[in-house]
Amino acid sequence: MNNQLILFDGGFPYIGLPVVKLLILICLTMGCNSCATLQLSDHSDGRKFFNNPSDSTHQSFSDQIKWMWNMETVKWPVWLVDTPQYAPPAYIKKGVLRVTNINHAILLIQMDSLNILTDPIFSDYAGPIAFLGSKRLRKSGIALDSLSKIDIVLISHNHFDQLDLPTLRILAKRDNPIVLSGHGNKRLLADIPFAEVEDMD
Repeated sequence: MNNQLILFDGGFPYIGLPVVKLLILICLTMGCNSCATLQLSDHSDGRKFFNNPSDSTHQSFSDQIKWMWNMETVKWPVWLVDTPQYAPPAYIKKGVLRVTNINHAILLIQMDSLNILTDPIFSDYAGPIAFLGSKRLRKSGIALDSLSKIDIVLISHNHFDQLDLPTLRILAKRDNPIVLSGHGNKRLLADIPFAEVEDMD
């Protein structure tokens, strides 16, 4: 098989400390979504997910708050300019694999005449609303308009910089791809008219 890895990058900074503290406060005062119904499994009680108790790397909620409260911040640039990149080919023939790192966690995986996009975010902000989100530091390595039809979207998890609803709405209208995502995310995409959305555990 002819494998090709091509790297273009563009992305988002980590969320600044003041925003992290504000989000912690919101979570503590509002609580989690207790209305969600999840499939029962060895890592879900039907209402929430949990890690394996025997996992030695497990940290408590207070450990995480302490870490976020005490972490050092880094001064981020306002904007970075990158060399413009060429769009990838429309499709790759059978038996060939091409992977293009477009931006942040976005990979375009091309194989057997399929275009698969992971964690697409082409928005200017990663967050529920612009002023609470993290602003993009650079243009996406390849613009969404430069990509050919997307057949499948893979979403790893539902953080705002992985599950970007504005981008997903554009993809649904433009390409109507199949979406494969982590268990419990289908309900977040209920109002977007995709061809098919599959929760995968």
